[in-house]
Amino acid sequence: MLSILVCHSYFLRFDQKQQLRAKPYPPLASLQVAAMLRTAGHEVSFFDAMLADDLNFYERRLSVIKPQVVLFYEDNFNFLSKMCLGKMRDAAFEMIAAARAAGMRIIAAGSDASDASGDYLDAGADIVLHGEALGALSALVCRLNGAPDLPNAELAAGLPDVSHATAAGPKRSVAAAPLPEPSLAALPAWDLVDVEKYRRVWRRAHGYFSLNMAASRGCSFRCNWCAKPIWGNQYLQRPAAAVAAEMLHLKRHYRPDHVWFADDIFGFKADWVREFAAALASSGGGVPFTIQLRADLVSKRMAAAVPADRARSQRTRGAAGASTRGATTLLRRESTGPANQPCARRRIQPDVVERQGLRRDILGRELLLRSDA
Repeated sequence: MLSILVCHSYFLRFDQKQQLRAKPYPPLASLQVAAMLRTAGHEVSFFDAMLADDLNFYERRLSVIKPQVVLFYEDNFNFLSKMCLGKMRDAAFEMIAAARAAGMRIIAAGSDASDASGDYLDAGADIVLHGEALGALSALVCRLNGAPDLPNAELAAGLPDVSHATAAGPKRSVAAAPLPEPSLAALPAWDLVDVEKYRRVWRRAHGYFSLNMAASRGCSFRCNWCAKPIWGNQYLQRPAAAVAAEMLHLKRHYRPDHVWFADDIFGFKADWVREFAAALASSGGGVPFTIQLRADLVSKRMAAAVPADRARSQRTRGAAGASTRGATTLLRRESTGPANQPCARRRIQPDVVERQGLRRDILGRELLLRSDA
């Protein structure tokens, strides 16, 4: 099996605003991919750039481990990675150059690589993935496992969402049919990241510690932003019991005071949220958490399903794009409130909420609730 170094290039130190904000999260998508590759039997190591001071540790990984493949897989759940900052691209190119000089095969994936595949190929990447491309990644790794020196054109042949360099410029391969979606591991590879380093940053700045999770990938709505370049028009939801099990795992092993769900749309269906809450309750309860949800989806059933002892609400405006009915509001549930808070009798439009001053400290079930739920 292959030796694979999984890494990303988001260095918090290059983003002064976020460094002052001091709310870094581990690269969740990168850790999910690391776990997927490890489950497939490969020897996986990891470099986390988020809190790194420089490239010294990365370069030591290259020289000591001597991985056959270096996979740059950015955190698709992190809006900061989606911003495609120039300094992060420069860092990625420096890291690619070091891996290229060491003679390793290089695969790059992420929002910036998807948008600028030619630049990443020119920097030395063998292959660039477009979007999440987990099926293509699995196929590429399988081919490299059989023939580590396979030419790039043969490596990419017939695979979707893959570009490689040619004399005429980047070439995006065409597949006869979509690849099956590979199964992710039950848990991200949390053991590969220095969780205590994140804890120290959070506690020093805020007095508590937060970790991140994702209950789904993508978004079922057709707004042209955010999730679409990575996941396309699909919404892949995990079983509620599996999400609850992951939260309980984090609670037992890493003791976060809070969890941020990175989903663009959390839960989506009240029955799913109810099942998630029941799974947590049956195991002694989870961790206080923040979710993001379109406010026009918050029916009475949905509001009642969210664990009232685990979440409070704060609404934000203009972050999720417009729905077919024009609502542009998200609900952020982030702190505790009374479990028996009365529900609204009618649907309140976002502009009414704004005018009435219901911006914060009111449970979401008072904000936007459909009477037809």
